[in-house]
Amino acid sequence: MRHSAPQPIQDSTTIEASPAYADNVVPLRRTVTRTADSDDRTARLQLLGAFELHCGGRRIPVGAAAQRLLALLALRQHPLARATAAGVLWPDVTDQRAQANLRTALYRLNQVCAGRVVEATSHTIRLSPTVSVDATEVAEFATALLDDPTRLPARWPTIESMHRDLLPEWDHAWLRPEQQRYRSLRLHCLEALCDRLLQHGRFGQAADAVLAVVHADPFRESAHGKLIRVYLAEGNRNEAVQHYLHYRRTLRDELGLNPSPEIGQLVNAA
Repeated sequence: MRHSAPQPIQDSTTIEASPAYADNVVPLRRTVTRTADSDDRTARLQLLGAFELHCGGRRIPVGAAAQRLLALLALRQHPLARATAAGVLWPDVTDQRAQANLRTALYRLNQVCAGRVVEATSHTIRLSPTVSVDATEVAEFATALLDDPTRLPARWPTIESMHRDLLPEWDHAWLRPEQQRYRSLRLHCLEALCDRLLQHGRFGQAADAVLAVVHADPFRESAHGKLIRVYLAEGNRNEAVQHYLHYRRTLRDELGLNPSPEIGQLVNAA
């Protein structure tokens, strides 16, 4: 997945708001030129947690082949040659069969969401620029957050989306590298978000952010260390010690390892 710095948001219907992790979250959106009937034509693609496609505010059921096609186009973020897309999605059939499968998927998408989600020429296909994608929004937010360690971005994705992995129930060879890259970016983003919120004295939100990392990777020591720092910063020394003891017990029972001296010193200093 390519992650570029987010572009200025020009949607005049989106309201500026101060960043908040628990409330007043302003969802990111792709730049869309509003017209009188644009609400009926715009589409939104969900790739985090589970696949969903919404067109004109309605959830649209699409088949497995069309789902894979939309996910591929969303993650590649640039026009693909038809032959390339067909070869990626149907690697175990002949080129002719793969091309036929692609045409069928495009036809079925056009039947349920005509002209709204895919732009196709005789040689290339791409996701329509008017389609918003939750994975792209979170990736752009993460990039902005990690690129500038001095501030919190003004625009935030939805809280739920930041806690989800990329199509976790899917298992396709072309998708695995994207899933791994996105997961790494998401966890680093949440840890950085915890640090930033802690600096601003927003302890509950900082704990929420890093607890999502602990849930995703129970053995990730950097996340446990940050959570302990949050507990100590808000004066909950007992909670910090109890969390350390639970982490140490889990690490010993599951991996036969001990926490690093650094995290132990953090608790002892309390």
